[in-house]
Formats: sequence, structure tokens, C-alpha cells
Amino acid sequence: MLEATPLLSTTIEQEIQIFDGYTNLAGSPHCSVRKVAPYIMSIRPHEIQQGAKTLGIIAITHGNEVLGLPIVNRLIGEILAGKLMLSTEILFAAGNVPAAQAGKRFIDRDLNRSFALNSNESAETIRARELETHFFDHCDYVLDLHQTIQPSHSPFFFFYYFSQRQFEFLNAVNPGLPVVVTLNDALHGQRGQTTNEYLKNQGKVCLTIELGEKGFFTDKFDLGLTIAKKMIAAVQNAEKTSAPMTNPERLLKIEVGYRVQHPGTRLNEGWRNLQEVVKDQLLGQSDGGPIHSPISGYILFPKYAPNPAIGQELFCICKQIHPNELPNSG
Repeated sequence: MLEATPLLSTTIEQEIQIFDGYTNLAGSPHCSVRKVAPYIMSIRPHEIQQGAKTLGIIAITHGNEVLGLPIVNRLIGEILAGKLMLSTEILFAAGNVPAAQAGKRFIDRDLNRSFALNSNESAETIRARELETHFFDHCDYVLDLHQTIQPSHSPFFFFYYFSQRQFEFLNAVNPGLPVVVTLNDALHGQRGQTTNEYLKNQGKVCLTIELGEKGFFTDKFDLGLTIAKKMIAAVQNAEKTSAPMTNPERLLKIEVGYRVQHPGTRLNEGWRNLQEVVKDQLLGQSDGGPIHSPISGYILFPKYAPNPAIGQELFCICKQIHPNELPNSG
């Protein structure tokens, strides 16, 4: 029997209090701290290199994906203590604090489907505009820390591909994890944009890291911290950061975004992110008949919500490709 992965000795409420406390500091001998907006802060070294790029790191975009916030808090603590030296500004954000406090993915609507709506219709659309104005619009690069709803065979990167240069930058950050790319982030089927899509439309680089199933797992904390530090180093050397277009452990491209078509839709139990499927394999059931995989590949983001609405995303399927198959622009 596999041993259970140890958990961090913390709670989301403690991590929110720590983050909020950091936003009210003046800084340290190594950098200045400025509260930009609710749960958004800037850390800037006292001496900043000319032409430096700005990095944004955001956690709890989904409120129940809690691990990103202790990663952010550890980074801030090391920067303030001089253990992690900066030459560029970093913006930090806690995305959906009310949802995190409620232990939910979101309150009214998915924050990560609420960008570019310019709407006051819900708590999430208001927060989306706040993040756009005070966070994303000031960043050149963004690292979005996520976890998956269901277990995963491996943590993985997810990003909206639009250039080979962007992929080379990701290779410089990636410690050898699978990479999932999409050329059409509208596959999620909702009218708002994701962080990836919003930043792609500004010509900026957003890397989303999915650190495995949600929870305070210590091994995934260590992995997330390593990736965040590699991201900081890469941004601080952005003009010369490049890794060759070699094949990572697995490069996958989303080919199918399957949405609910009939009442009574449900996936069979036990699907994990990046689990292999073959064409015509039985995946689930609905009042309209069985649901089969339309292609061979790997299932991604399987969902088990009770009584899912027509049009709601149920799963995606991605297939392995070689980097040379990616276009010069997406």
C-alpha cells in the first residue's frame, strides 16, 4: 500500500491572514511592499534593472485549490528576508478569497471564466475586473497556481500557446513535467475568458501549473515552490531565457472539449487527469445513451458534478504531439 503524502500544517484561513499581513508591511531592507488593491500586492527591489519585466503570481483563482497560497506566502517571506533576491517587480494576488473562506471553487460563477466581461453581475465578475486593472494589465508574465478537482497521474503545465518563443520560455521553467497546450481556450464553452486567454490576447505569457489534486500536500508544495522560483529567475533574465524546442516528457494538445448534451449525463467513476483512453472507449452514460471517447488520447479535467447542465464542460481529451507540430503562432 502506498503511504499517504504528508500534509502541510496549515489552514486556508491562516494563509489568508498571513498574506493579508504581508500587504500591510512597508517592506524590508531588501525591497518595498505596496498594497495595490484588496489581496493584491507589489514587491519591488530598491534597485531595479533597466527594462525589467514584471512578473505576476496568483493563487486561489479557484477558492478550493488551496496550495498556491502557502507557496506565495513562502516566496514573499523569503524575499522580505533577503533569501530570494529580486531585480524586478513581482505582483502577488490571492484571486478568490471569499470562495476560499467558504471552501468552494467559486461563489456565483467561475472566476477563471469571468475575465474580459466588464460586468458587475456577480462577485466574481467584479473581482475579475479588479484583477485585470490592478494585476494582469501590469504584468508581462504570469504564473497561475492551480490544482485539479480529480487526482492526476502527474502535475502538468497548461497554457494557451501562441508562439514558439513562449514555448521556449516554458521549457526554461519546466522541471520535466507534461505540458498541455490549447490553441482555442474557448473550448470551455463559457462566455468569459480564462487567465490564459485574457493574457494571450494582450500578447503576454501566462503559465498555469496544475499541481495535482487539491489539498495541502507537502510534495506538491515543494514542486510549486521550485517552479515559482524558476519562473522568477527566468523573468529576471527574460531577454536571454530560452530553452531549445526539445520534446518534454510529454507534450499534449487539447483536441476535444466535450460538453453535456443530454440530461442524466454522468462519467463513470475513477477517471484521473492524464489517464490514457482509446477511441470508442466507454467513458460514461446519459439519458441519450452511452458516452464514448471520440478519439484516442488522454482525458483531462473530468468532472463529476451532480445533474450537470446542458452545455457544461464534462471532460477534455488531448493527444500527444511533437513540438515541431506547433505553429509559429497559435
